[in-house]
Amino acid sequence: AAVYPVPDPVTGDMVMLALEMSQGHSFDAAAFDAFLGDQRDLGTKWSPRLVRIVRSMPLTANNKVHKPPLRAQKWRTDETVYWRAERGGALTMMGAPDVADLETQFEANSRAHLITAL
Repeated sequence: AAVYPVPDPVTGDMVMLALEMSQGHSFDAAAFDAFLGDQRDLGTKWSPRLVRIVRSMPLTANNKVHKPPLRAQKWRTDETVYWRAERGGALTMMGAPDVADLETQFEANSRAHLITAL
Protein backbone atom coordinates (compact mmCIF):
# COMPACT_ATOMS: atom_id res chain seq x y z
CA ALA A 1 0.00 0.00 0.00
CA ALA A 2 1.06 3.57 -0.65
CA VAL A 3 -0.67 6.75 0.55
CA TYR A 4 0.02 10.05 -1.19
CA PRO A 5 -1.59 13.42 -1.94
CA VAL A 6 -3.30 14.42 -5.16
CA PRO A 7 -4.84 17.84 -5.82
CA ASP A 8 -8.31 18.58 -4.47
CA PRO A 9 -10.75 20.35 -6.83
CA VAL A 10 -11.51 23.04 -4.25
CA THR A 11 -8.41 23.57 -2.14
CA GLY A 12 -5.29 21.73 -0.97
CA ASP A 13 -4.97 18.00 -1.51
CA MET A 14 -6.97 14.78 -1.25
CA VAL A 15 -5.65 11.52 0.18
CA MET A 16 -5.17 8.78 -2.42
CA LEU A 17 -4.26 5.19 -1.67
CA ALA A 18 -2.71 2.67 -4.06
CA LEU A 19 -3.17 -0.99 -3.19
CA GLU A 20 -1.50 -4.01 -4.71
CA MET A 21 -3.71 -6.96 -3.90
CA SER A 22 -2.24 -10.36 -3.07
CA GLN A 23 -2.88 -13.00 -5.69
CA GLY A 24 -6.35 -14.49 -5.33
CA HIS A 25 -7.71 -11.53 -3.34
CA SER A 26 -9.94 -8.72 -4.52
CA PHE A 27 -10.80 -5.31 -3.12
CA ASP A 28 -14.13 -4.97 -1.30
CA ALA A 29 -14.96 -1.26 -1.04
CA ALA A 30 -17.74 -1.75 1.53
CA ALA A 31 -15.54 -3.89 3.77
CA PHE A 32 -12.71 -1.35 3.47
CA ASP A 33 -15.07 1.49 4.44
CA ALA A 34 -16.27 -0.56 7.44
CA PHE A 35 -12.64 -1.18 8.45
CA LEU A 36 -11.87 2.54 8.25
CA GLY A 37 -14.99 3.33 10.27
CA ASP A 38 -13.71 1.09 13.07
CA GLN A 39 -10.42 3.03 13.30
CA ARG A 40 -11.20 5.48 16.10
CA ASP A 41 -7.86 7.27 15.69
CA LEU A 42 -8.42 7.97 11.96
CA GLY A 43 -9.81 11.44 11.40
CA THR A 44 -12.30 11.97 8.58
CA LYS A 45 -9.79 14.08 6.64
CA TRP A 46 -7.31 11.19 6.61
CA SER A 47 -9.62 8.62 5.08
CA PRO A 48 -8.65 8.17 1.41
CA ARG A 49 -10.98 9.82 -1.06
CA LEU A 50 -9.49 7.78 -3.90
CA VAL A 51 -8.30 4.16 -3.91
CA ARG A 52 -6.38 2.78 -6.89
CA ILE A 53 -5.90 -0.95 -7.33
CA VAL A 54 -2.51 -1.40 -9.01
CA ARG A 55 -1.32 -4.49 -10.85
CA SER A 56 2.13 -3.95 -9.35
CA MET A 57 3.47 -1.17 -7.20
CA PRO A 58 6.20 0.95 -8.80
CA LEU A 59 9.42 0.39 -6.86
CA THR A 60 12.76 2.18 -6.57
CA ALA A 61 16.09 0.41 -6.97
CA ASN A 62 16.04 -0.04 -3.17
CA ASN A 63 12.67 -1.83 -3.34
CA LYS A 64 10.74 1.09 -1.80
CA VAL A 65 7.44 2.31 -3.24
CA HIS A 66 8.11 4.95 -5.91
CA LYS A 67 5.26 7.44 -5.39
CA PRO A 68 6.02 10.13 -8.03
CA PRO A 69 4.52 8.12 -10.93
CA LEU A 70 1.43 7.38 -8.84
CA ARG A 71 1.02 11.07 -7.95
CA ALA A 72 1.56 12.11 -11.57
CA GLN A 73 -1.10 9.75 -12.96
CA LYS A 74 -3.63 10.63 -10.25
CA TRP A 75 -6.93 8.91 -11.20
CA ARG A 76 -6.05 8.92 -14.90
CA THR A 77 -5.17 5.27 -15.29
CA ASP A 78 -6.51 2.14 -16.92
CA GLU A 79 -6.39 0.46 -13.51
CA THR A 80 -9.45 0.32 -11.26
CA VAL A 81 -10.04 3.41 -9.12
CA TYR A 82 -12.65 3.83 -6.40
CA TRP A 83 -13.66 7.25 -5.12
CA ARG A 84 -15.91 9.11 -2.75
CA ALA A 85 -18.06 11.42 -4.89
CA GLU A 86 -18.84 13.35 -1.71
CA ARG A 87 -16.69 13.72 1.36
CA GLY A 88 -17.76 11.12 3.88
CA GLY A 89 -19.61 9.13 1.22
CA ALA A 90 -19.07 5.49 0.34
CA LEU A 91 -16.33 4.35 -2.02
CA THR A 92 -17.68 3.49 -5.46
CA MET A 93 -15.93 2.47 -8.66
CA MET A 94 -14.90 5.52 -10.66
CA GLY A 95 -16.03 5.51 -14.27
CA ALA A 96 -15.44 7.91 -17.17
CA PRO A 97 -18.45 10.11 -16.21
CA ASP A 98 -17.05 10.37 -12.66
CA VAL A 99 -13.64 11.42 -13.97
CA ALA A 100 -15.32 14.06 -16.13
CA ASP A 101 -17.35 15.29 -13.14
CA LEU A 102 -14.28 15.53 -10.92
CA GLU A 103 -12.25 17.33 -13.56
CA THR A 104 -15.15 19.75 -14.20
CA GLN A 105 -14.94 20.65 -10.51
CA PHE A 106 -11.28 21.57 -11.02
CA GLU A 107 -12.22 23.81 -13.94
CA ALA A 108 -15.06 25.45 -11.99
CA ASN A 109 -12.63 26.33 -9.19
CA SER A 110 -9.83 27.59 -11.48
CA ARG A 111 -7.61 24.65 -10.50
CA ALA A 112 -7.49 22.76 -13.82
CA HIS A 113 -3.80 23.63 -14.15
CA LEU A 114 -3.12 21.20 -11.27
CA ILE A 115 -4.30 18.20 -13.27
CA THR A 116 -3.32 19.03 -16.86
CA ALA A 117 0.25 17.71 -16.82
CA LEU A 118 0.90 14.02 -16.38
